[in-house]
Amino acid sequence: MTIRHGLRMTAASVTIAGLCAGLLCIPPSIFADTSASFVPASGTDATSGSAAALTTTPTGDIARLAVSDDSRMASDGPWPGTGAYDETAYIEFAFVPSIPGDSTPVSVTLTNEYRRATVLTAAKLEVWDGNVWQDIAISLPSAINTDFSETVDVSSILDTAGKINGAKVRFLAYRDTPAASATTSHDFISLNVVYTAAMPTPSDTPTLTPSPTPEPTETPTPSAMPSETPTPTVTPTPSETPEPTETPTPSATPMPTPSVTPTATPTASPRPSYTPSPSPTKTPTPTPRSTPKPPHDNDHDDHGIHFPIHQPEYHRSIGHLIKSCFDKIGGLFHR
Repeated sequence: MTIRHGLRMTAASVTIAGLCAGLLCIPPSIFADTSASFVPASGTDATSGSAAALTTTPTGDIARLAVSDDSRMASDGPWPGTGAYDETAYIEFAFVPSIPGDSTPVSVTLTNEYRRATVLTAAKLEVWDGNVWQDIAISLPSAINTDFSETVDVSSILDTAGKINGAKVRFLAYRDTPAASATTSHDFISLNVVYTAAMPTPSDTPTLTPSPTPEPTETPTPSAMPSETPTPTVTPTPSETPEPTETPTPSATPMPTPSVTPTATPTASPRPSYTPSPSPTKTPTPTPRSTPKPPHDNDHDDHGIHFPIHQPEYHRSIGHLIKSCFDKIGGLFHR
């Protein structure tokens, strides 16, 4: 008994073929081969005269076909006993692979494990290629109620990713004579695919050049002035309270400039002037008195008093007096 899982992924083998010269490696192509196995997702049993869908419950028909564990799905009716296949009597298994659409199939095989309850003349598989059903001959179990597993190659039929992703397989059998016990039981069926997903092939493998380390972006120095704050939505501003009228500053009353009181210049104390000593008056030599003349009108004052004054002496005295006065006045200015 072989234990298999619904979807089996084997380790991918990567083949790299290239031509290396010096430090330059130019691979012609890079391919990754991937292996995957798929079990039916749905199906139909048409052996009883009408097609019936296979059950998909946890213990239903599809679950029994997913693993080789002796938990089998039996056909609903016996196979035809007319000595030939009846194309309307079959069990169909629908697969839903999901290999990449641009991949290239390497190999596609079918593994079928079943047993028979009585003698059968022949059995086959039919594979849908997208247009018609293609026949694949299979072997019969060597004994009744004995599991028989067989793997057949269907790569020539499912040769594209599109055909593989739409794969459907039918099982058919017949016998020469009718028999109600001519049924089959199916333990496991899987579609095994090896495909290649081509990776983009560079024309030239460039020499690895270390990319320059980006210089750190200069952090802008915040300006001294704060950044402009976004203008908020204008809220109606209450009318501005009038500012009080400015009271004029009283002009300074000019202080009367005191008139300059002239500083009294002290009168210079008169320096003692040198008073020249009067030249001694030459005493006139007395002359003998002549005979008195009759009184002159000038020898009397208004009252008729007689002043005997000699004219020359009088004139001389007045001249000395005037000279003395001028000398004193001149002395005051010279100080």
